[in-house]
Amino acid sequence: MPTRPVILDSGPVGRLVTPSPTRHLDLKLWYGTLREHDVKIILPAIIDYEVRRNLVLEGLTLSLGVLDRLGESIGVEPMRPDTLKAAAELWARARREGFPGGHPHDIDVDVIVAALAQDTHAIVATDNVAHFARFVDARPWSAITPAALRT
Repeated sequence: MPTRPVILDSGPVGRLVTPSPTRHLDLKLWYGTLREHDVKIILPAIIDYEVRRNLVLEGLTLSLGVLDRLGESIGVEPMRPDTLKAAAELWARARREGFPGGHPHDIDVDVIVAALAQDTHAIVATDNVAHFARFVDARPWSAITPAALRT
């Protein structure tokens, strides 16, 4: 039975690339379960960038290697122009609707990921459901099971 894809947000990715095999073990086991069930897992290029820039800043070369292997394993989804156009519409809608938050650019990456989720009919695995829920199906990563993804 086909399943919906899962898009990884930066919070889960940041913990997945921790090189310690026992640190964040629950998240790593969850990821492994999705892979065992042949769930399509999407790593958006913008999330790779968001996580990577912090790893580079902190000099976390081991984690950078894990991020590289993650991208090689599942692929890094490029940002297509039509996805970015849809993201601009989502961003403008959120601002017009008074999206709570600080700086107007705070939701930039989130709306890009949301537009990709709309395009791929994916569920966003995130730590910040509130930023996504107004646009797409977003859940805490731990609430996403292979059974919940069946279409």
